[in-house]
Amino acid sequence: MDDKKNTQKQNPVFMREVRCPVHNLLIGRYDARDGLINATFYCPKCGREYTFTIKREQNFATYRKKS
Repeated sequence: MDDKKNTQKQNPVFMREVRCPVHNLLIGRYDARDGLINATFYCPKCGREYTFTIKREQNFATYRKKS
């Protein structure tokens, strides 16, 4: 059962990308079912850190409760 939970947690269907707002460079990923709260990502092109807060996606949040 624990193996099933781990594979579901890392399912690429739920992964979303975090991109630099200036260069559109991929700087991170997050799980859409959980969202992000004050997560900081560094852009190597800009040399700046960006802090993101992204709400979880509700359609995935309800999916999680059913399983």
